[in-house]
Amino acid sequence: NMSLLDEGAFLWAGSMLLSLLLSTATPAKSSNRTQEKPLRIALLGFGAINSEVGKAIQEGSHGLERRSVKLVKVLVRTKGDGRQADIFTTSFEDLMEAQPDIIVEAAGQPSIRQYGAKILSNCDVLLTSIGALTDDSVLSSLVSVAEKAGTKIHLASGAMPALDWMHASSLGGGDAQSVEVEQRKPPKSWLGACLKGDALDFNSLTEDATVFEGNAREAASLFPKNANVSAMLGLSTVGLDKCSVKLVAALGDFGTTVKYSGEAGSLEVKTKGKQSKTNPRTSAVVPLAVIKAIKNMTSVVVIGA
Repeated sequence: NMSLLDEGAFLWAGSMLLSLLLSTATPAKSSNRTQEKPLRIALLGFGAINSEVGKAIQEGSHGLERRSVKLVKVLVRTKGDGRQADIFTTSFEDLMEAQPDIIVEAAGQPSIRQYGAKILSNCDVLLTSIGALTDDSVLSSLVSVAEKAGTKIHLASGAMPALDWMHASSLGGGDAQSVEVEQRKPPKSWLGACLKGDALDFNSLTEDATVFEGNAREAASLFPKNANVSAMLGLSTVGLDKCSVKLVAALGDFGTTVKYSGEAGSLEVKTKGKQSKTNPRTSAVVPLAVIKAIKNMTSVVVIGA
């Protein structure tokens, strides 16, 4: 049930936000950025996703050019081993004083609720914890702040395959539009993942077990570290409440299967992506999707427009 926005307005807002990424919209005056000055990037969080993103920025790897991007500050909870350099900070104020052009969020849904509006009052943000937007009040608030400040909310495609095709097709509307997604992950990926507590003994499964079955709003809310991909799919197509989601603790055949039907046609795609080496709940492709988004913001040739 939509509390602040009716369904049509909500879908419009979601579509508007997603189009910022899928059309590879760039910050103002960025067409000459490589000739003028590099894109100043700050990172919110430094786990499995942003550690790879930060490395690519500093090394100028994965298609990024060092003359086009600059890592200016990284916000972490604690400055432990390997985080003593001046670029790391535990202060949000220090992060903003670095005057970034964009902040890449990979610190979980609570960080968006805590810092999202403050960030957008000053610069653009690229979100990976899309599930935070399942809360209508959060989505509405961030959109309002961004509109007033002239900033943008970029949504990382993450581990969702064929998102550009499905989002484009969904713009045609139509009653026949339907979307289903099934995520199959190893049992250990679901340990402690549900905010309501584990309903299954994941350490003793002898066969595949359904962890959740419902819509994208519920999935991303209950499993904030596992089901952001379902929120992204819902926002980009039929909406959070009409996007069907099934989460499975699987003993094999891991991956994500998406079935889509719309005005422009139908699609069924299955990925067998690898897990992050440092976090089994994160797909290895997610930091690469973020890097791709940054590359499109700074490149003369934009792929996926």
